[in-house]
Amino acid sequence: MCDGGEDGQVTPLQPMLVPDRKIDVIIAIDAVDDGGGFAHGTSLIATQQCMQIFPGGLAAFSAVPTTLEGFANLTTQPTFFGCTPSQEQSAPGPMLVYIANGAPPRDGSPPLTNTSTGQFIYTEPELQGMLTQTFVVATQGAEVDGALEDPEWAVCLACAVVDRARARQRLPRNGVCATCFARYCWEA
Repeated sequence: MCDGGEDGQVTPLQPMLVPDRKIDVIIAIDAVDDGGGFAHGTSLIATQQCMQIFPGGLAAFSAVPTTLEGFANLTTQPTFFGCTPSQEQSAPGPMLVYIANGAPPRDGSPPLTNTSTGQFIYTEPELQGMLTQTFVVATQGAEVDGALEDPEWAVCLACAVVDRARARQRLPRNGVCATCFARYCWEA
C-alpha cells in the first residue's frame, strides 16, 4: 500500500474538480515538507501537470506557476489562483485559495507543523507549538504596511468564497473585495 502522493499530488485537489460537484472555491492547505520543513508548491505543480495529461472529465484547474522559482514568494502568504478566468471559459473551474502550511514564519519561529509521518509521540509543548503555528499560518494573511498580519484577511477569504457566485450574477468586485483580489491574486 502507498499514499496518494506517489505522483506528487500530496494536496488531493482532483476529486474537487469533478464538474457535477459544482465547487466554486477550494481552500488548499499545502502541508507537505518540500525541504527545510516548508511547502514549496510542488503539489500544485504536479496537479497542473497531471491535468495537462488528462484534461477530460474534470473542471478547469486554475493556472499555477510551473516552477518552484515561480512559487518562491507565494508560500509565505495565502494566494488566490483562478481569480480571472478567461472569457472563453464557459464554466471556469473552482478558485483555489492556497495556503502553504509551515511557510517560513515571519515571526522567526522554527517550522513546527511539518513533521515526519513516522513520528507518533509528541510532547505537550510540541503539540501546542503546532497548534499555535497552524493558527498563525491560517489567520495572518499577507504582510501589510510592515505589519505581520493583514487585518482584512478574514474579509478577503470571504470575498474569495463568494466570488464565483457573484460572477454568475454578473456582480462586479468592488470595495474591500477589489482590494483583496489585488493583494492576493496571482496572475499567470
